[in-house]
Amino acid sequence: MRFATFCRIWACALLVTGCHCTPRPSPKTSGPRCEFLGAPIHQATLSDPMIDEASGLVVSQKHPGIGWTHNDSGDRARVFAIELATGATVASYTLSGIAATDWEDISLAPAVGDEPATMYIADTGDNLRSRDHVEVHRFQEPEVLVTHGVLHEVETMRIQYPNGARDVECLSVLPDGGLVMLTKTLDFRATVLHVDTWRSGSTSTAQIGGTLPLMLSGSARSDRVTGCDLSEAHGLFVVRTYEHVLVFEDALSPTVDALLTATPCVAKLPSQEQGEAIAISRETPPYLFLLSEDVGEPIWKIPLTNSARSPSPEAATAPPPVPK
Repeated sequence: MRFATFCRIWACALLVTGCHCTPRPSPKTSGPRCEFLGAPIHQATLSDPMIDEASGLVVSQKHPGIGWTHNDSGDRARVFAIELATGATVASYTLSGIAATDWEDISLAPAVGDEPATMYIADTGDNLRSRDHVEVHRFQEPEVLVTHGVLHEVETMRIQYPNGARDVECLSVLPDGGLVMLTKTLDFRATVLHVDTWRSGSTSTAQIGGTLPLMLSGSARSDRVTGCDLSEAHGLFVVRTYEHVLVFEDALSPTVDALLTATPCVAKLPSQEQGEAIAISRETPPYLFLLSEDVGEPIWKIPLTNSARSPSPEAATAPPPVPK
């Protein structure tokens, strides 16, 4: 949901309920600086008027140079294929029989053997903490790129949270097929949630894994998780806020416990209108790609300059596990 819209709704609620404001602490980072990130490159402009609230991004495995994105709340259930080099929309697909409440992120489980990659959509946005359950949808990455396509074979899993509703804008698929999610809050931390097994058509209760500190800029609004991506091949898990990226290295076999015990490095991101999407590219060394809500926003590309980000021979040749 757009922040301005949320503010208008929230302001009305405060008139009735009153508020307790979180004091602004002194800015500091929660980890060392990411020295291996290069200077951001203004790659292109995302100018398609149909993509006006880009909220998630993942780089295609099937189609080189293509990224998949989607809108935030207010759009129908559809995904767009864009050329990352030009910003042009080259395909779009509607998910048949699926409603879109508040789509916030997209993730991809790599292909295994002859099976195509599997994409996951997180319909998990909940600014007002009012949803009794959220949903994650998954489907095979399209083999061909067509305009106004329809995806009929879509699976859905409902998710409930312990201790009430939460707002979640980060979803990644772990190598074992489990899901990891991070909450979006105003208290300078994110709760790490995970679902170990995919259960199509059923309801699963997410487990709480721990807490990720987010004292980055000292602004409660800015220091909130808005997206994430994971690349087992490059050993990287990245989490973005509105202004920063946290990079977890050596994530060749990432688990919730491993992520919680690691210390990420931190880097400032280029200024964006409302940056909510991040993705790791598939080449070696990889790039980070960033998208923002609103029409005419730049696509940013950030090189990872350290060749040590290359995968190990074992990681490069071993097939990833089949998503459950």
